[in-house]
Parts: sequence; structure tokens; C-alpha cells
Amino acid sequence: MVMRAEYANDNWLDRPDPGVRLLRISEVSRLVGLSRSMIYKCMKDPLIAFPSPVKIGVLSRWDQDEILAWAKAIRGKR
Repeated sequence: MVMRAEYANDNWLDRPDPGVRLLRISEVSRLVGLSRSMIYKCMKDPLIAFPSPVKIGVLSRWDQDEILAWAKAIRGKR
């Protein structure tokens, strides 16, 4: 039996990207070496431009690729 996800119009743009990894705040904190509160402060500061989370209902998740790109850009500014 083959299971297949059904989408309203079966448009490939509506399908989730299986390569995207969404991180919890604790994982983001460990990855960038900042506390939770500092991450939220960085999100508010336009000069730092920390990536905003993806909201899934009441949950906040961060795209791993965006976090890694941000970290690389910050390292490049040194």
C-alpha cells in the first residue's frame, strides 16, 4: 500500500520542502551560542537582522538554513 499526501490542487509549490529543517529555540541557542533572551533581542535589532521564526500555530521554529546563513554573514563582518 503506497501512502501519498493529498494537496488541495496538487501544486508542487504547496508541498512542504523535505530538505528544510526547522529548529526549536533551544537548538538555535546551542547552534549560535546565544541565550534565548539574546536571540529575541537580536530579532528586534534591525542592525543585527536575526532571522524571524516560522509560526506554526503557537509554536515558533527557525529555518536551519537561514540561521546558518546569518551566522556566516556575521562571521564575515569581523
